[in-house]
Amino acid sequence: MASVAFDNATKPRKAPPAQNLPMDQAAFIIVKAHEYDVKEEGSDPDECSNPADDGQTDLLTKKAVDPVREELLGTIRSLNDAERIKLVALAWLGRGTYDIDEWKETVATAKTEH
Repeated sequence: MASVAFDNATKPRKAPPAQNLPMDQAAFIIVKAHEYDVKEEGSDPDECSNPADDGQTDLLTKKAVDPVREELLGTIRSLNDAERIKLVALAWLGRGTYDIDEWKETVATAKTEH
C-alpha cells in the first residue's frame, strides 16, 4: 500500500487551543446544532396528516416549541461564562471567521461581544 504525501505534511501542526470546555457537552451541542439546522420553516400543507403517510416531514419542521432547540439552549445555558465564550470562539474558528493563529484574539472578541 502506497502512502500519499500532502503538501502541508511537512508543516508543523499547531496544537489545538485549550478549550476548558467539556468535550461531551461540546459534542452534544454540535450534534443538536446540526439537528436544529436541518429543520425548515413550516412547508407541509397536510401538517395534521398521518406522519407515516407524509414521510415524517413534520419532524424536520421548525415549531414554536421545539425539543431540539430546547435541548440545545439548555446545554448552552448550563455552561459557565468562560465556557460560553470559548464555545462562541470555537464556532467562529469553525466557520472560518478567525484562524487558529488568532485564537487569543478570537476569545477576546467573544468576551467583549457576548
